[in-house]
Amino acid sequence: MILGCFSDSQLIAFIALKKEDGGAAFIEWLAVTKTYRGKGIGLALLQEAEKWALKHFIHYLHLYTEMPNNITYYKKRGFKLVGTHKNSWFGEDENIMSKSLRDKPFEEIFEIKK
Repeated sequence: MILGCFSDSQLIAFIALKKEDGGAAFIEWLAVTKTYRGKGIGLALLQEAEKWALKHFIHYLHLYTEMPNNITYYKKRGFKLVGTHKNSWFGEDENIMSKSLRDKPFEEIFEIKK
């Protein structure tokens, strides 16, 4: 799932999620053009992504970030730092963050579809 934000027909921000098995989704990208940062656009995209996730029986989101200031950003939005892949991509430490959207998974994800 990809959501974009536009200004005068130019893409200024987007979020991309990859739905996984078991009621989880991975946030592959959240990007906002520098001139539009600090205006709540990233937060709005995260909130819309969470609404989408819940409608699609996703109870858990996770992401990776190499940038230490992003840890603070995501923590303010309810994510927790759950670990670090040391010396990962290009030798950078990759921080693993997650957020539970509900206390337990949706029962629908356990149903066998015929």
